[in-house]
Amino acid sequence: MINLAIASTTTLSALIALRKLAPIVGLIDKPNERKLHAGNIPLIGGLSISFALLIHQLLNPTIPNVEVFSLCLLSLAILGGFDDRFDLCFKVRLAVQAILAVVMIHQTGLSLSYLGNMFGFGVINSEILGYVLTGIGVIGAINAFNMLDGSDGLVGTVAIVTFSSLAIVFGWSGDAGYQLFCLVIIFAIIPFLLFNTGVLGEKRKVFMGDAGSMVIGFVVIWLLLLASQPTGISAMRPVTALWLIAIPLMDMTRVMCTRVSAGLSPFHPDRTHIHHVFQNQGLSKFKVVLLILALANGMSAFGLYGEVKQIPEPVMFYSFIGAFLLYLVVIRKLQN
Repeated sequence: MINLAIASTTTLSALIALRKLAPIVGLIDKPNERKLHAGNIPLIGGLSISFALLIHQLLNPTIPNVEVFSLCLLSLAILGGFDDRFDLCFKVRLAVQAILAVVMIHQTGLSLSYLGNMFGFGVINSEILGYVLTGIGVIGAINAFNMLDGSDGLVGTVAIVTFSSLAIVFGWSGDAGYQLFCLVIIFAIIPFLLFNTGVLGEKRKVFMGDAGSMVIGFVVIWLLLLASQPTGISAMRPVTALWLIAIPLMDMTRVMCTRVSAGLSPFHPDRTHIHHVFQNQGLSKFKVVLLILALANGMSAFGLYGEVKQIPEPVMFYSFIGAFLLYLVVIRKLQN
């Protein structure tokens, strides 16, 4: 319990301190045609969470290769902070994310080389393929959570669903250190949510910023690789990982494909994300978060159920594809 208390206290302390510093250094989110919020909001939530995670790993490292992990986390937090301040070119962000993927593979041995019998044509285990898939996985997870950060409380609560599910998986496999780390992340996020959702008052509101959403995405993919790969601890099958990040993954894929089909960059900013679609239906921000949270919970719960019951991997994979197609149909109808 002391580790969880330290995580929450560290985030809270950082939030209080950085709120005063944010206007001085320019870490402020101003409303525009895409950002429909009132007033200038400090972009320091993610930096505060990152600081709490780094402090935890310094005081009580609970995962292997903690030096590499901490360096990657710090690099993303700095990158996100600069992006929040100067709005960096997406090519710079992608380059750093790709470098971190390479660092992960070479310094830790973690890679998405084992897919199991996901497609029903036999077990897939390829080291060469692993390099490519790891790069795609790291960049994809980082940007999936980054793109979801568009409504108060959304990315934080969805992240809690994913980390809670991972904590359950690590608990099943008896990996107490990994389970504790997932809980530490959750308790580090909670104080941010109190500020972000306005529970502590609108004057104290803060946003997560790219520093937070990118860090969360990276930590998620790191833990998913640890949990699903033989080079990690094989606590779950790779196909289960898809269900634990279903909503961010599905929404990112849909939005990017839509942009590319329209002749735009996949990173072109717009208001076509799932939270925007629901808001355009007249739902309040609170109801939008509750709805997406319920969807994320349902997807994760089904993934965990399939893992417990050992539902065949191809069934779980093609069920995921079916859920994605249904998601596309529903979103398309809501947009028309």
